[in-house]
Amino acid sequence: MPRYAFAHVDAEFVDQVPRLEFDETGLFTDVHFPANPAHFPGTTPLPVAHSSHGLSYLGNSDMDARMRDYEQIGADRHFALPQLTGWWNYLIEPRLASQMAHSWNVSLAGIARRYPEQFLGVALLALQDVPGAIRELDWAVGEGFRAVTLDYVYPVSHHPYGSTLASHHRELRPLFRRLERHGVPIFLHLVQHGHRMLNNPRFLEHGLDLLAPSDAQLNLVALITSGLLDDFPELQFIHAETGTAYIKALAETMDSRFDHIPIRFDEEGFTAGSRRRDNDSFRDMRLVPPTVLRERNTKYPSHYFRHNFYWTTETEEPELPEAIDFIGADRFLFATDYPHNDPGGRMKFRDVELLREHPGISEADKEAIFSGNARRLFRLN
Repeated sequence: MPRYAFAHVDAEFVDQVPRLEFDETGLFTDVHFPANPAHFPGTTPLPVAHSSHGLSYLGNSDMDARMRDYEQIGADRHFALPQLTGWWNYLIEPRLASQMAHSWNVSLAGIARRYPEQFLGVALLALQDVPGAIRELDWAVGEGFRAVTLDYVYPVSHHPYGSTLASHHRELRPLFRRLERHGVPIFLHLVQHGHRMLNNPRFLEHGLDLLAPSDAQLNLVALITSGLLDDFPELQFIHAETGTAYIKALAETMDSRFDHIPIRFDEEGFTAGSRRRDNDSFRDMRLVPPTVLRERNTKYPSHYFRHNFYWTTETEEPELPEAIDFIGADRFLFATDYPHNDPGGRMKFRDVELLREHPGISEADKEAIFSGNARRLFRLN
């Protein structure tokens, strides 16, 4: 959260952009957004992330402090994603949102010029104005940005309850085409900064969220089943901070259902001894016929896992070695959750050490995760 993130808007928007508050030590503490859209009942946006939520490091807004912390962490170069909660969503008036996104990006471009060998910004795009987002993308690429960040869901004024990003890939098609043309990877970060009502809220009352997939997983599946990755096969998505335990199970489940067609066993004509599908007797349970799915997905789902997706690592997660063995080390990027506090409060300062000493990951795979994969994906010298 750069202190002057919104200092670069046109004069007519100065009184509408978020106003940031800092305490006497320089910590970001609050944000007041006079033009924030009204809350939609039944949706789950999060408030601003106060220091009590983990923003207890000056490096959230002070780049000199950030660099000192990264020296302690052991990272030579890093990407910085926006601190989005409490002020950013796709329901903001489009012209204002485009101004806010551009001001944010101007701020990060200035930081990158100040720390050219250490800092890489991730561009923010306002999806409520797709042509404007394309113009901002072109500008950001010209400024040296190597990635953009998008939300998992896409709530805008004419569909405010936030279905998956990929469910609206027709609407976003011109942007995805330009992203593929530029070769710019897309960070998808698990932050509730929009108005959403997908799977989870409907399951909370009786604790059934134990079985409900997260927004991130729903969108991951939709990126495949929507046909987006068949239309734009070179797109690269980075699933940030989603963990790795689900990867193998989800990919194998999707592969197994690629050929298998579930049927309705309560249809007339089904008997206890039936073990095969009869097209004349039983109705396919799928809402989308297999023939249509084949037009959208020409390859098994696991293909897209290995060719279009990356994941950031969480070094303390015991399932990480299994995920690396299944997908391949070349699909993982080293990350910390700086400046947020992890459960131990100081884990981020040990992440390099924990991965370097991990007994279940080979030395070659560690080096790929530490730097090699990022250099290739972001085309870094």
